[in-house]
Amino acid sequence: MGLAIQTEPIIEWRRPKEIAECHLLQRGFTINLPFFGCRTVVQFYKGKPDFPPTPKTPEQWRVGFVQNAIRQSMDITWQDSSGEVTKSWSTKTSMLDASAGTQLPFYSRPTVFFPGDKVKQESFIHYSDIAYGGAIGARLWAGNSQIDVDDPWTGLPYQSYDLDLIDTPMNFIWAFHNDNQAEPLLEFKRSLTLQFWVVAVSFASVSDKSKYFILGQSNQFTVSCVFRRRSNHGTTCEMDAFDVVQDTDVSPNIQFNNVVGPKQATAPRPVISGDLSNKPAKEFLWSLGFAPQPKP
Repeated sequence: MGLAIQTEPIIEWRRPKEIAECHLLQRGFTINLPFFGCRTVVQFYKGKPDFPPTPKTPEQWRVGFVQNAIRQSMDITWQDSSGEVTKSWSTKTSMLDASAGTQLPFYSRPTVFFPGDKVKQESFIHYSDIAYGGAIGARLWAGNSQIDVDDPWTGLPYQSYDLDLIDTPMNFIWAFHNDNQAEPLLEFKRSLTLQFWVVAVSFASVSDKSKYFILGQSNQFTVSCVFRRRSNHGTTCEMDAFDVVQDTDVSPNIQFNNVVGPKQATAPRPVISGDLSNKPAKEFLWSLGFAPQPKP
C-alpha cells in the first residue's frame, strides 16, 4: 500500500495579465513575473511498494506542495544628482518559498489577496490532510471540521487528493528613490530560480526534514523580467512612462518527475525551515529606499 502520483501532472505557464500594475497613491508599482502552476492527483494504492510505509493505525498526514527559491537576483538603477546609480543583490542560498502561516512549510498563496473570503482563501491552500494507515489505508482527515470524508455516491472513503500549485512571483517597488521625485527609478531587473516538490509527511514529523517522503519533483526553472523607464518620460509615475521587458519569452521549461521508493535516497530534498525567500528581497529594496520597511 502507499501514496503515489496518479496521473502525469499538468504544467501551466503564461504571462500575467498585467506584468506591472501602477499604484498612484503609493507612488509605486507591483511587478509580476510569469504565472506558472502544476496540477496533479495523489492516489492511495494497494500493492507494492509500501511507500510511504503504512502506519498500523491511522495517523494524521499531509500531502502537498513545498516550493523553494534556489537562486535570486535583483538589479535596480535610479537617477540622482550625480548621475545613474545601480545596486545589485543576489543569493544562491536555497530558501523556503511560501506565505507565512500555520501551513508552513507547505506552499500557499497569500490570503491578503482575498480579504474576508474564506472560500477563496482555502481554495489557494495547496495540500490535503489525510488519515493514513490502518485497515482502510487512507481517507480525508475529518478533524474537528464537518467535511465529507466519504464519497456520497459510493460510500467509500476519498482516496485520491487533488493538488494545485499556482504562483505569480511579485514585488512592490516605489517609483522614486526615498520618495524623492528628483531621483526617479530608471530600471528594475529580477530573476528567480525555483523548484517544487510533492511530499507526504506525518504531522508528528513535520519539522524533521528527513521524514518527508518525496512523491514527485520539478526541475529547477527560472522566471525573470526587466522594468525600464522610457528615456523621454522624465520623472512621472504613470504606467506609460515604463517599458516592461519580459525576459522569459518562452516557457521556462518546467518538467516534473515522479519519485518512488528507492529513488528517495538520491532525490534532492527541499528546505522546510528558516527565513522565507521574500525576506531578503524586501530588505534589499527597503535598504535602498525603494520599498516600505518589511514587517518583523
